[in-house]
Amino acid sequence: MARSRPIRPARVASVVREVIARTLTFDIKDPRVIGVTVSDLEVTGDLQEVRVYFHVDGGPQRVAEATAALERAAGFFRRAIGEQVRLRLTPRLIFRHDASLEYASRIEARLAELGLGAGAPKAEDASDDADQDGDDLDGDDLADDEDDEGA
Repeated sequence: MARSRPIRPARVASVVREVIARTLTFDIKDPRVIGVTVSDLEVTGDLQEVRVYFHVDGGPQRVAEATAALERAAGFFRRAIGEQVRLRLTPRLIFRHDASLEYASRIEARLAELGLGAGAPKAEDASDDADQDGDDLDGDDLADDEDDEGA
C-alpha cells in the first residue's frame, strides 16, 4: 500500500501561519516589518523546520531590511509558537522572500505589451463582433434573404 502525504505538517503549517501572522500584526514593533505579509509556509515532515515565505512591497533594499528584521525576531516568533501550539519541539524558522507576485506582475506587463493581457478581446468576442456587423458567415442571413425575395 502506498503511503499518502502526511496531513500533520499541513495542519501544523496552518496553525503556525496564524500564530506568525497574529504576532507580526499585533506584537512586533519593528518598523521594518510594516507591510510584510506571510504568503506561504512549508513545514518539514519531522516538524523541526518551517520555511516562512513572505511578501513586502518595495525594492531589494526593502526586502533585505524586512528579511533582517524577521530573522532578528525569529526567537520572538518561536516563543509565541511554543506557547500557542502543542508540539514536542518548537520548529526553527527560516524566512524567505516570496518573489512570485513580482514575477506574476512582470508576466502580466509583458502580456499587456504584446496585446495578450486581460484587456485583450477573446476569440469568442471577435466572432460576436462579426455577427453584429452583418457579416454572418454561417448562411442564416442568406436563407432569410431568399425567403423575403420569394414573398
